[in-house]
Parts: sequence; structure tokens; C-alpha cells
Amino acid sequence: MHARNNWGGSFEMSTSEEVCGYEGNNRDTEWDRAALLGRQDHLDETLQSWVLERSEKSKKTKYVDFGCIVCSHKALKWIFGSIFLAFCVIGLPIIITKSLPKHHPPPTLPDNYTLAIHKALLFFNAQRSGRLPKNNGIAWRGNSGLNDGNDSDVKGGLVGGYYDAGDNTKYNFPMAFSITMLSWSLLEYKQKYVAVNEYAHTRELIKWGTDYLLLTFNNSATKINKIYAQIDYILGKNPMKMSYVVGFGNKFPRHVHHRGASIPNDHKHHSCTGGWNWRDTPNPNPNTITGAMVGGPNSFDQFHDSRKNYNFTKPTLAGNAGLVAALISLTSTTGSGIDRNTIFSAIPPLGPQNPPPPPPWKPIKT
Repeated sequence: MHARNNWGGSFEMSTSEEVCGYEGNNRDTEWDRAALLGRQDHLDETLQSWVLERSEKSKKTKYVDFGCIVCSHKALKWIFGSIFLAFCVIGLPIIITKSLPKHHPPPTLPDNYTLAIHKALLFFNAQRSGRLPKNNGIAWRGNSGLNDGNDSDVKGGLVGGYYDAGDNTKYNFPMAFSITMLSWSLLEYKQKYVAVNEYAHTRELIKWGTDYLLLTFNNSATKINKIYAQIDYILGKNPMKMSYVVGFGNKFPRHVHHRGASIPNDHKHHSCTGGWNWRDTPNPNPNTITGAMVGGPNSFDQFHDSRKNYNFTKPTLAGNAGLVAALISLTSTTGSGIDRNTIFSAIPPLGPQNPPPPPPWKPIKT
């Protein structure tokens, strides 16, 4: 059995040599300073290793792991700094601008033209024929012309449209011209119509006229032959057997009522009264004004080729413009029909469009 240890500690016994050795070393270092030099070098190396270890740790770059990306602390600081700077430069002024009270300029008073256009458009309301809407705005104008066209074969008659003037007559050509003028002004100045609050009103006026004009259109013919007959008449198929377009065909007017074409090109100055001599001469014009359509015959298909009678031989700019439009519409050199890529191509069709035809069948290449 072991003896009882009343003082604690280990039961192992140190040898006298170990004790003496430890005490001897302490005694040597206490009395011999040279013995401390070895231990001092060892302590210096230990301290130096600690300092180097700390500097190496401080030089290591620290990173932040976001899961999908790893970013260094320095780059993260730059990112947040840039965001803050952008907010101060861009975001903060926007917030301040939005929060400031807005001062709207006072609305401009309508000028005299704006006041006048409201009055001018009311005239069309007063000229309406047919069963008027409740918002027509003219108290003294009631329904009228409700029996127009009852004797015709038009379903529903010819009720509607506009009276031309102070009478109770509806003329299609003046009405079509008026509706065209309104339509063009609405296309060109839509924003102004909207600004003066007359856009919807003007559209209603245009529709009132076009609805009536569509009733007067007879589309029973499969082919429009009348325009061909009129143009052929002008070009020579008439009782006089002559063309009323100068320079077209073998027989055409030679005494055209035209100052420039009737005075010879002799490089001499001719006064206004001197030009009468050329007007009254029975000789044909010295200059041919090619392409001019003259006034044409009277209602009895009679024509007098005389400069003095300008009703027969006078050409006009408006007449030739209509002739050109009719000729280009009838020509079949480049195909028939109206070009699709025109100013009217953007107008939606009145009815549903037919689906396009299927593409031609092609065999599948294997």
C-alpha cells in the first residue's frame, strides 16, 4: 500500500541528480552572465518570429463571401462609396426637384381665331339636313328632309347631308368639296383641334357629310364605263371626230385662245394692243401648246375653233389637272387599281379584311 499523501502532489520522487541539475543551472546563470547569452539569442528569435507572423497576417487581403461571388473588403468599400456618391449627385437632386412645389404657368387666353372657329363650326350644325341629334346645338333648326330619296331605289332614302346655302337644296359636289376641306384641315392640324376642344365635333361633322355621300354612290355596276366614255369623247370619239387635247391625234384645235401660243416667237416686243392682231387673225397659232385641253363643244356637240370665242378654245390649269388624274387612273400599262402605299393606306377598312391566300405548295426537300 502506498503511504498517505497529506500534502498533495505527485507520488513520484525526483532523483537528486535532476534536482541538482536544475539547481545547478540556475546557480550557473545567476553567477555566470555569459551563460545568459545563449538564452538571450533564443528569446530574440522567438520575439522576431512573433512580429513577422503579425505583419504577414496584416498583409493578407480579407474577402467577403456572398455565396455567389467573393469580394474583397477594399472593393466592397469602393462599390458602396460609388453608390453613395451617385445617389448624392443624381438621386438627391431628383428627390429635391420632385418634392418642391410646382408652379404651372397660367393658361393662355384664347385668341380671336380660336373664338371664331367655334362660331364657324356651328354653321355646319345649322346646315344639317335629316333627323338631327340631340346635341346639335342649334335650337331653331329641327328635323328636315326626312322624305328625301323615297322615290329612289336607295334603301332608307337619301336622308342626311348638308344644305348648300340658304335654300333647301343639297348639291353633292360642293358638299364633297366642303367635307374634303374639313378632312384635310383635321389631318394637318389635329393637335390644334384637340387643343381648342373641337376635334370630336369636327369628326362628327365630317361623318355626317360622308354618310350621306355614301348613300348617293351607286355601286350596282360591275365596271365603271362612264369615265371611259367621257375620256374617249375628249380624245376623239365624238360627233366632230376631233380630239380636244392639242397635239393628240390627227385633228385637234389649231386656234387655241392662248396669248403665248398665238404670238410668233420672232424675238420682237409686242404690246398688249398689238397682240390683238394675232388674236383676230384667221391663221392657226404659230406655236403649238401641246397637251392643252380646250373648253370643248357646247351641249349640242358643236365646236368652233376660234380664238375670239374662248368658251370653246380656252385651256385651263384646273381642266388639265383633272384630265391627268383621269388618264392615269385609266391607264393599264402598269396594271390596274389604286396603289396601296398611299396616304389612304393607313385608314382602317370599313369591314373585316379577307384573310390572305395560302402560299403556293412546295414539295418538302428530304
